[in-house]
Amino acid sequence: MKRLPQITLMLLAVFAAFTSCKKDEDFKGIESTEFRINYPDGFSSSARFEGEVTLKDRNSGTIYTTEAKDGIATFTYIMQGVYDLSVSKTLTAAQFKELAPGLGDDLKNEVVLSGLSLSVNLLTDEDAAKTHEVTLNWAVKGSLVISKIYSNGTKTTAGKTFLNDRYWEIFNNSSETVYLDGLCLAYLWGNTNTAAVTNPFYEQYKDAVFVNTAARFPGSGSEHPLAPGESVVVAQSAANFVTEERPMDIDLTGADFETYYADSDMSQDNTAVPNMEIVYKAIAGARVFGMATMSVILFRATDAEIASMEKLPEPGSSSSNVFLKIPNGIIIDAVQQYKAEDANPVMHAELDASAAVLGREVPVIAERKVAYTATDGRKVLQDTNNSGADFVVSTSVDGTPAFLVPRQYDKPVLNK
Repeated sequence: MKRLPQITLMLLAVFAAFTSCKKDEDFKGIESTEFRINYPDGFSSSARFEGEVTLKDRNSGTIYTTEAKDGIATFTYIMQGVYDLSVSKTLTAAQFKELAPGLGDDLKNEVVLSGLSLSVNLLTDEDAAKTHEVTLNWAVKGSLVISKIYSNGTKTTAGKTFLNDRYWEIFNNSSETVYLDGLCLAYLWGNTNTAAVTNPFYEQYKDAVFVNTAARFPGSGSEHPLAPGESVVVAQSAANFVTEERPMDIDLTGADFETYYADSDMSQDNTAVPNMEIVYKAIAGARVFGMATMSVILFRATDAEIASMEKLPEPGSSSSNVFLKIPNGIIIDAVQQYKAEDANPVMHAELDASAAVLGREVPVIAERKVAYTATDGRKVLQDTNNSGADFVVSTSVDGTPAFLVPRQYDKPVLNK
């Protein structure tokens, strides 16, 4: 290779430095800001977090990512705005024991670390100069995960909204058979349609969520096994909803269970499909399972346990409706879904670091990504306690309902 004269190299270096300074001077955003990522209580005092950290602009939806080093995440050259910061990292049992001696002595499953800081102002140089802090939570990964949620409904050819065609899918993400008997699928209280509405339960309770409706799998303990890598489909109504007026709809007659409301004229009963047990309704006159919040959880509870749980009215509301308080500690899986990009959360980062955003286009489905395929061919789904990262939200691109098909995990969009 021909060498450039030394004077030429010097001139190029000076020019590069000049243009870099000029570029920095022209930049009107935040040149640099830091976030300190703290481990939870019980972790070694010498441990420092390293891993990916994400900033999301609440207004534009712009996402910035960086790698935290020695417990500090530094973001450079970002636009001024109000941001949500999220952190999610999976540890093996061995890694967790090393970082938190004494906490995980009997642990065998993976552990998810997650953290969330909402509405961080990065509008001025003074804001940027602060070292913002986020303390992580940790949770043991469970066997069962919510893998598909179709809850946004569809439109008729006349443009009317139709919401009776919802379904939820639960996947055994472990290598052992799990029994569904006694497992509850529940919809949470809260408004996730607009940022204009706050969620006072979220503000007042850090260690619990509040349930609007809950449905439980029947059985005495060993009647409904779910094999490794298999899933179960719960339909709001196990009917065929594809009609001339709704060509984009879905046939749910093949569902495994349905959430039939015997006291509702909107709920359909397919006698060939077992019914879930409706174990809680905050709104006595609710006509179908599933409410507007669209965020769902899994937990186990008997009738006696549900009867003993607190039921509280929404803070500041004059309504007589009371909501079931579920402690974070008994929740097996939790998924937040929002319609609005900047909606306010209904659960804390210990359960879910960020939400899968559906938007308002219908029909649309949220589906969990595939993390890898095991040597025996079993799909293992992504579970980092961060729905914004774990789920793909998609709608039809060819005018057919094929993208709504349950039990399908070979889609290219899920296996990237």
